[in-house]
Amino acid sequence: MIDEIIKLAVDEDAGLGDITSENIFSPKDNSKAVFIAKDDMIICGGDIARQVFEYVEPRVKFRMLYPDGARVKKGGVIARISGPTLGLLKGERPALNFMQRMSAVASAAYELNLIAKKYGVMLVDTRKSLPGM
Repeated sequence: MIDEIIKLAVDEDAGLGDITSENIFSPKDNSKAVFIAKDDMIICGGDIARQVFEYVEPRVKFRMLYPDGARVKKGGVIARISGPTLGLLKGERPALNFMQRMSAVASAAYELNLIAKKYGVMLVDTRKSLPGM
């Protein structure tokens, strides 16, 4: 199931190719990149981000610096990525889309849980999900 979702996300983002990147960079070019927290957050989705890069370009090395569930301060480096430039560019948007959405949900749930605890309330999931997710 995850493979189909990753394929769908990559095809949706870059299914027709990336004419700009393909004309600027060659398959021999390599790059390094980092994912940086834009706000205080709870990390979620590192494994699926890694799988996106494995699907797009197996030579990309993706290293999470925090496990899912970790709190990260604004400006913190979340992940380091290196490898073929075209693979980094093709995978970064779908990987970030997954991580941003999952981390946003985890961060909101964490904040709501802090409020709920004050009243002796426990949050539980309701198994609601987006179609295709």
